[in-house]
Amino acid sequence: MLLPFRFLLLSCPLAKNMGVPKRKTSKMRLRTRKAANRWRAPHLNKCPQCGSTIPSHIACPSCGYYRGRQVLTLEGK
Repeated sequence: MLLPFRFLLLSCPLAKNMGVPKRKTSKMRLRTRKAANRWRAPHLNKCPQCGSTIPSHIACPSCGYYRGRQVLTLEGK
């Protein structure tokens, strides 16, 4: 016995709770949302102690300084 589609839709417990868009998403809104997830190059700064390039908020791996203080003890080279 075939049931009408409307009956199947109403009998489904998830059909009442699912979010359905009221309007079509425009191309500009879609592209603006996708642009927030684009790849960005990491911001690199120079270490004031040794001059090597390091990412922000990271202790320098070559000299061990962070914000003017020695926070890492490095073994001799």
